[in-house]
Amino acid sequence: MRRFVLLLAVGAALPALAPAAEIPPAVADGLKAIKAVGAEGAGNEAAAAGWKAVVGGGGSALLPALVAFDGASPRAVNWLRSAVNAIVEAEAKAGRTPSKDDLKAFAVDTKRNPAARRLAFELLQKQDVTAATALLTGFTDDPSPDLRRDAIAARLKGADKPALQTLFAAARDRDQVEEIAKKLKNLGVEVNTTKHFGFITEWNVSGEFDNKEEKGFAVAYPPEGNADRTGWKYAQSWDAYGSLDMNAAVTDKKDVLAYAVATLMAEQETKCQVRLASKNALKVFVNGKEVYFRDEYHHGRKLDQHTADITLKAGPNELLVKVCQNDKAQPWMKEFEFACRVCDFTGGKLPLKQQVMKDGKPTTVELGELAPAPKKEEKK
Repeated sequence: MRRFVLLLAVGAALPALAPAAEIPPAVADGLKAIKAVGAEGAGNEAAAAGWKAVVGGGGSALLPALVAFDGASPRAVNWLRSAVNAIVEAEAKAGRTPSKDDLKAFAVDTKRNPAARRLAFELLQKQDVTAATALLTGFTDDPSPDLRRDAIAARLKGADKPALQTLFAAARDRDQVEEIAKKLKNLGVEVNTTKHFGFITEWNVSGEFDNKEEKGFAVAYPPEGNADRTGWKYAQSWDAYGSLDMNAAVTDKKDVLAYAVATLMAEQETKCQVRLASKNALKVFVNGKEVYFRDEYHHGRKLDQHTADITLKAGPNELLVKVCQNDKAQPWMKEFEFACRVCDFTGGKLPLKQQVMKDGKPTTVELGELAPAPKKEEKK
């Protein structure tokens, strides 16, 4: 496969690859149509025609298709992934394979879309397992969650204590973090998974507000403005994954909502993410600006199910979470809780401090500083 750069625009201008050659106009137009696909079938007909044009471009369309992942919507990514696979399959039938050098260069380019980089890595792996395995050592701190996971999994085998401590710091997936923590514990090293993930475990909470018929979600109660937080109650989570029980912290009534506030201290302006988990409806505000909402109740809970990109300014930042409970009385619908963490874009902990009002006095702590409460010994 020849090597090339993109000289034609695909939607917005696509970054270049070297050395220079042009994308055929039909392929460029096809990629543009795929990237324009919208919700509920909008643009599907044009995308289907574009897909055929891209696949028809053969091997020379492979790298442009991978580059087109940059900035693409999840729907467009699905179309592009299918096109890449179809190109590779057609090339294989013709006895041709993608350039290993091109795939290596793309896979290690952290400026590219993580899904596209993973796909390039998988294509390289099918051709040359040794070359792909050699790349893994460089992915331990990679921004691509999949490549990072693969690298950590490969290095876990036979890792000694220092290596495990390094891998623990690099791990982002819950199962890997817990596996490494267990291995370290067996070696006499205790680690704090709560602190590792950067969960906020200390909050100040408001009183209850009305949420009858789930109408309170849309009501801007005083805490969403410049209302004084004085008198709010201190509450803490002892859960390893930061879950704050609002039934215990505020009220166990139904048809209510409440607010929780945390003040985060950043040394400099920081672009990052706020990630939450909850079975309840949520709104999130950073420095008075709404950054996320989800008006949904009791539809499951998992780590980082709610994510929003935010920017923290240098100095104090107010993070306000609005948590809503409805009137459902079934036992599995009684949970009124949430967990929240602030992290970098890979899910890694940031060097943030937190100001907490406790017993009427301000104190500064690290995120996740509180360790989980010790388990009670079972009576024999």
